[in-house]
Amino acid sequence: MWGILRAGLWLLCATPTLARAAEADVSVPDLSERLLPSLVVIEQIGRDGEVAGVGAGFMMSEVGLLATSLHVIGESRSIRATTRAGRRLQVLAIHAWDRTADLAILRVDDPPESARPLPLAPPEPPR
Repeated sequence: MWGILRAGLWLLCATPTLARAAEADVSVPDLSERLLPSLVVIEQIGRDGEVAGVGAGFMMSEVGLLATSLHVIGESRSIRATTRAGRRLQVLAIHAWDRTADLAILRVDDPPESARPLPLAPPEPPR
């Protein structure tokens, strides 16, 4: 599963992050190792208690906010996230969502101290 997340990380960050990494002379493997601790596996749990779907997300803050795609969580009643270290986090609430942007912000219970928010670049001014 972490191989899939590594590929997802590549797609998520590829163009702007790799351009900055190339300028800073950082290799893709080094960049991956730096960013992987921010990623989580998101599982939606069906009514039968079984995993009904799996996707990826990332830590946004130390207080337990995660970002994922809205289609990953769908209409799920129960959602959990798993860190790279294997710690399972129960999602307490969908903090915010936007169907048009396909974005969901989730709040998890008791985020691990080792979880690092993914460093995001400031938005670029419009041209």
